[in-house]
Amino acid sequence: MKILIVYACGRDGARTTEKAAHQLASNFEQVTLVDIANETVNPSEFDIVVVGSPVYDHRFEKPVKAFLAKYEADLLTKSFAFFISLVEYETLTKVVTREIPVSLRNHAFTFENVGGEIVLDNLGWYDKILARSMMKNEGKKHEIELMRESFEELTKKIKDEMERI
Repeated sequence: MKILIVYACGRDGARTTEKAAHQLASNFEQVTLVDIANETVNPSEFDIVVVGSPVYDHRFEKPVKAFLAKYEADLLTKSFAFFISLVEYETLTKVVTREIPVSLRNHAFTFENVGGEIVLDNLGWYDKILARSMMKNEGKKHEIELMRESFEELTKKIKDEMERI
């Protein structure tokens, strides 16, 4: 069973999505990791395709959006899942609805928010202002970190899907 995990980091200065993709991949044997901001890959060669994106200003990174658009028809023939790195948990539904085509949302066997991290050192001055505001607001609601339980749940659902197909 061949698994493809594609992701993009873009403005994700903490490289949270990359960390998440690598952490997820460590749970499987036949897995290919591709940063689609720097490489191309055709998902037709894989049995399961997992797409990951950070969320910035309630939007996915452009390479992820382009990948979903280009390969939508192929992904609809695959076991498909996605994860996002999102600090503002309450915006999950809004982001998913706007950024993922309805056909893929309906087809996905799962999606998870794996949480997020904010590293101010990697941001420009304007992004630092936004990030500090977000940290202040979101930090009152929950820890700003990767969520271990989300990785466990995503891993379990992928393994279940492997058994199903």
